Amino acid sequence: LVNSLNGTSTQGLDSTQLASLNSKKASAQAALASAKEAEAKAKETMEKKKQELEDAKKDRDEKKTAFEQAKQARVDYESKIAQAHPEVAEAQSAYETAQDAYDKLKAEKISAAQDKIADANKRISEIDTAISKLEVNDKKKELSFSDTRDLFSSDVKMTRQLLTDPQTGMQYYLMAPEGTDPTKDELPMLLYLHGGDGGTYGRNAFESIKSSPGVFLKDTNFKGYVVCPVLSSGYRKWDDQRVAANLDNFLNSFCSSHKVKKDKIALSGVSLGGSGTVYMASKLKKWFCKAAAISPARGGLDTSSSKVPIKFYFASNDGDNCLAYQNYLSSNYSNVDITSVGNRNVKSEQVSHTWAAAKSYGIDSNRDGKSDLIEWLFS
Repeated sequence: LVNSLNGTSTQGLDSTQLASLNSKKASAQAALASAKEAEAKAKETMEKKKQELEDAKKDRDEKKTAFEQAKQARVDYESKIAQAHPEVAEAQSAYETAQDAYDKLKAEKISAAQDKIADANKRISEIDTAISKLEVNDKKKELSFSDTRDLFSSDVKMTRQLLTDPQTGMQYYLMAPEGTDPTKDELPMLLYLHGGDGGTYGRNAFESIKSSPGVFLKDTNFKGYVVCPVLSSGYRKWDDQRVAANLDNFLNSFCSSHKVKKDKIALSGVSLGGSGTVYMASKLKKWFCKAAAISPARGGLDTSSSKVPIKFYFASNDGDNCLAYQNYLSSNYSNVDITSVGNRNVKSEQVSHTWAAAKSYGIDSNRDGKSDLIEWLFS
């Protein structure tokens, strides 16, 4: 168009026509310049896109090459593994077979165990039912306190059966006035620790117990519980922290199942139990109103930490260890209340270690069955 306009003759054109021609030439020139500029930009853009395409192809080729190399490396690696460890496949197969066998055996064992548990639970239920019936009958018989008519020629009743506390497992004997209802009759209680050589446990303790608290109960008017715990075969002395802890739990258990006057629980014991009385009066002082240690057989026990009023009784025929403890108390404690039962210098007034408790409790048929020690313990 520009060339055509440039080649147009201007002869014979008036000024208006000439001006129109020049205007068209100028417009055509401007359009030409704009088109050339657009063409240059289009070429530049095309070159960039072309370069980007080349770069993308190159990147694709590089990645394709890397992928092929990785793929080949994996093939090579798996081949090497297969060549180096031909037993892997066999081991995997053997493992899967063993796992199947284990799962099957486990299921069989669990099923058999569940069957045995069900049978055992059924048997336990049957036994519990039978025991419950026996316990009901035994409890009725036990709480009547009338199954020991041959024990003493008196009205005092003592359960000859060795009882077991259900909460602590501690075994004990029990005395109480006949007809006592432990759920209704609130009574004072004497906790009596038996003597012996430390092996006097179980039913053998009965002889030790009946020879001391049994005798004084026979001839006194004490109306209350006399609870006589028994050292188990695992322990040989009362003055033992583990025994004290178990006795503490036992007292909680007993007082929860029997109506007991909590401010009228006294403590006593003879020989080995006398030593235990001193020890428990210190360790379990929250329980006891007063205590009486009769012929304590172990010397050197400290009484300073006990706030429980305590009396000591020694027999004229006590052994040297008891005599040594009596001298220890006299030398170390100015306010200790010590009574010697019997006279070592008068043969007819000698009191043996075994019968010290009976004499200490003041058994005297001429005193209308009263005991000075019982009155003091519960006053």
